Amino acid sequence: MRKKLTLGAFALSGIAVLSLITAPNAVGIESVADSVVHGPGGLRYTTVSKSYKNLPVVGGGAVVVTDAAGTVLSQSGDRLSTLSLDTTPKITAEQATGTAKGLLATVESAEPAQLVVHGPSRKLAYEARAFGTRSDGRASNLRVWVDALTGQVIGQQDLVRGAEGHSAHNGDVTIESSKSGADYQLVDGRRPNVKQGTHDDKKIFTKPTDVWGTGDKNNIESAGVDAAYAAEQEWDLLKAWFGRDGFDGKGKGFPAYVGWNVANAQWTGSYTRFGRNNKSTQQLTSIDVVAHEYGHAIFQFSGTDGIDGAETAGINESVADIFGTLTEFYAGNPVDKPDYTVGEEVDARGDGKPIRWLYQPSLDGKSPDYYSPTIGTLDEHYGAGPHSHWFYLLAEGSKPANGNPVSPTADGKEVGGIGLRKAGEIFYSGLQRKGNNWSYLTARAATVQAAKDLYGAGSVEVKTTKAAWDAVKVPAQPGEPG
Repeated sequence: MRKKLTLGAFALSGIAVLSLITAPNAVGIESVADSVVHGPGGLRYTTVSKSYKNLPVVGGGAVVVTDAAGTVLSQSGDRLSTLSLDTTPKITAEQATGTAKGLLATVESAEPAQLVVHGPSRKLAYEARAFGTRSDGRASNLRVWVDALTGQVIGQQDLVRGAEGHSAHNGDVTIESSKSGADYQLVDGRRPNVKQGTHDDKKIFTKPTDVWGTGDKNNIESAGVDAAYAAEQEWDLLKAWFGRDGFDGKGKGFPAYVGWNVANAQWTGSYTRFGRNNKSTQQLTSIDVVAHEYGHAIFQFSGTDGIDGAETAGINESVADIFGTLTEFYAGNPVDKPDYTVGEEVDARGDGKPIRWLYQPSLDGKSPDYYSPTIGTLDEHYGAGPHSHWFYLLAEGSKPANGNPVSPTADGKEVGGIGLRKAGEIFYSGLQRKGNNWSYLTARAATVQAAKDLYGAGSVEVKTTKAAWDAVKVPAQPGEPG
């Protein structure tokens, strides 16, 4: 039986609903509704966090999905079985912070460790945060969970995710700016905390006239225009198609810094930054690359604060590629015409080719088109392949009649697409249910349930969602709706 709950402005009311995500015998565990994120079709996704003896349970959250009337449609997350822990640590917070620092090659800063319950292991732990670089030279914003009794590392998660006016890549565009005294700044007055600046000094672009960039693909100010334009388009896409308020779902955005003298682009966990291509001939600020990096932010702020599994990083990359593609189609820019490749405008590797092909990921020579249980051992950029492939098949089908490329299927069966916007709604709604150890199997279960919640049991959309997963060899999951 479906249950009815009342949605306040910020939280759920009703003990019965919160009991959905806490096991009856889980003595000492308290559940609190944190926030409500809006979705397509009037759906609401309420994230619920948990605590044990006043300590936050990390990776123990849940998501309750309701319709516009407040009726519970489904819920996902860890209900938590019986939990009995001594909450007295045997190591200090300083020791835990030192352990986290020791995982980096160089350390720029660190945050004091906080005592928590590590949900997946059911252990008392410290959560520490260290910023710096890894042994391979890549930047790191590292969350580390250290066993508070033994001092052993029981989990870690790196929040840094990298991707291989007169704008550089989008032609002449209209963007938001703000007046500050006598000068103008690239600060969006309608989208909080969306602003653009230079990477090395983190200074926001400021000048006496409200005309920005030269149109040159290697001009830093033009790259700032690109970043502004893409961020605005993606923000508006989220609102118009999915009902989401901002990149974090709570009305907030994040800065973009350009001119990074590295052949890369990244989401750092708190801002995006964009460098140049391998040949230093242009900046990596095409609309799909910028929207890709903000897509990592959307992934981070969707669903619960879960703990990564072997396949999570690959799906994170694919999610970013899909958001880049959705934004490109939403913008419909005639200079950078929408397509199902990523990075085709910026020549990132210097070979004149895109970075990714959603319709056939293996065209990069390394990404598999289909899922296998060992996909979590691949580099995350290659492990993204089957998820991106699933999205293309869901949106366009295996043999599109609209001129888009033919796409292979593992079982040889033809898949008929349901259109980009419907596919985007199912993809987005599934992502809002994200929890611990997000994997291909959990993504399938979440999107099939999302299709049912949005379009009804037995609908063409549910059947096509399943067929697209079958076509990339992600098997059906127990209890998934028909």
